[in-house]
Amino acid sequence: MHITLATLNLNKVREIVPMFAAHGIEARPLPEGLPFSVEETGASFCENSDLKARAASFMMPGLVVAEDSGLEIDELGGFPGVLSSRIAGSDPERIATILAKLEGVPAVDRLARFRTCASLARGGVILHHTEGIVDGVIAEAPVGWNGFGYDPVFFYPPLGRTFAELALEEKNRVSHRMRALTAMAEYLTKHPEVFGAP
Repeated sequence: MHITLATLNLNKVREIVPMFAAHGIEARPLPEGLPFSVEETGASFCENSDLKARAASFMMPGLVVAEDSGLEIDELGGFPGVLSSRIAGSDPERIATILAKLEGVPAVDRLARFRTCASLARGGVILHHTEGIVDGVIAEAPVGWNGFGYDPVFFYPPLGRTFAELALEEKNRVSHRMRALTAMAEYLTKHPEVFGAP
């Protein structure tokens, strides 16, 4: 059983492949050099995930899994949300942007969550959705060198560390992306017929 991951983000591939493998599913990245680019015009993570899944499923045979993820900060009305990867040109700049908006805000009011929506598609048709959420607090400054994106400022209270301080295996046990994609893997293992459907 195998699927294609609708992403060119090697950081995401590195996180996702082992998780599907643990469920007996081979997750293959898009072929190197494939001109895959999708304008994320959706109003929600699921809409953007669907856009990517459909686009990739027209390019690749079989099942395709896409996901869209982002950070939602309560004090900022859910910002950056679907704009998480587009509010600045680099991860450090994006982190600086949200820290500036939260300057002076006490920890009790810095509640946030990572949210992921995953979409399963074949031939342009969306077959299934799953979602994953993890709650945390935005730290006052970046801490840690692992992970990517907003991980250095996403403090996870149950472990007392930011996501960037966690080893990949630790992060994969609790992260939003892994919750969504584990649910997708569980769906696929319970419905193996989907692999062979026309």
